[in-house]
Amino acid sequence: CVSVEVSYKKQTVLVLLLFFVILVVVEAIATLFVMNITVCKFKDSELFENTDPKLLEKICDDYLSLHRTYNEYYQLTPNQYFDTISINEFGFRGLDFSYEKPQNTFRIFMVGGSTVFGVGSSSDETTIPGYLQKNLNDFSLSSSIQIINAGYPSANSLSESKLVKDVLLQFDPDVIIVYDGWNEITEPVEMLQHSNRNIVSTFLKDMRVFLPFYNTPVLISELGAKFLAQFSGAPSLDEELDQQKIVWWKNNWNEICELSHEQGFDIIISIQPIIGTGNKPLTVNEKQILDSNPSYVIHSKLISDYVSAMYDLKKCNHTFDLTTIFDNVSEQIYFDQGHMSDNGNLIVAKKFAELLYPILKNEF
Repeated sequence: CVSVEVSYKKQTVLVLLLFFVILVVVEAIATLFVMNITVCKFKDSELFENTDPKLLEKICDDYLSLHRTYNEYYQLTPNQYFDTISINEFGFRGLDFSYEKPQNTFRIFMVGGSTVFGVGSSSDETTIPGYLQKNLNDFSLSSSIQIINAGYPSANSLSESKLVKDVLLQFDPDVIIVYDGWNEITEPVEMLQHSNRNIVSTFLKDMRVFLPFYNTPVLISELGAKFLAQFSGAPSLDEELDQQKIVWWKNNWNEICELSHEQGFDIIISIQPIIGTGNKPLTVNEKQILDSNPSYVIHSKLISDYVSAMYDLKKCNHTFDLTTIFDNVSEQIYFDQGHMSDNGNLIVAKKFAELLYPILKNEF
């Protein structure tokens, strides 16, 4: 009996040891995965061949060090400060600001995904909202203009509209700018449905919040997302499914536009450019990016459907197609399908300053 009991104990120890080894191996793989995820592949782009490699490493390290808050509208954990990224006390990228809007201040929020947040940007100031702040400061208006970067990587119209309703309206915005489209066409359909809630995804999100140093949940989440993308239409070749996604997108923003009329703020809805949209003369490197994945051509065609749908937003007074904004830009702008150089951000910011001017002129 004693020998059998000892044998059971040994087996239990061996099983636990094997389980521990598996966890360690999976975590090691996950760590390597996180270190090489798409967000840091800009380091190898020819677009940054004249940029200090140490700065590129710092941009990547700072982004990967961010702690995130996972909820229906996605936000970053407040009060995170790195060399190239600052997350203020309210969880937005950029400098701190007061909860109460100061007198003679015109407050503008910019909402979108990683392109608004500024993945690959060299600083808070070289994101689209950062450049927009500088451009509007140059207008020398009678009131102070305050641009707040409310972008979040992977955000879509569902999470963005929830962010507006649940968070941004508390800050008394004068204008909310929406810059999206890319995530809408690339997200699995489950991520765009209001019923997108399940125990596994909730558990993984909680793990990523409470154990930010633990990379295995990141690996599981990313592999799960890729699995969903493969089997649920991202990119979708199902015209009926594509149209359903567009209907959801229109419903999300029509609701917010109606709310803007009720609560007295302006909203600008814009469709962003990605590689392959418009008639931009592609550089050799950009052409290689476009040809590297057959989905990219499909995406560039699908996004034109959102441009058409944008004009059906009957309750939205300000809608703009920005997919052709780089038609006369011959230099390289993209370092992947949709993320841009600092100069790309600057070009987009200048366009938004131009679009905002009539609104500001009426206000001041």
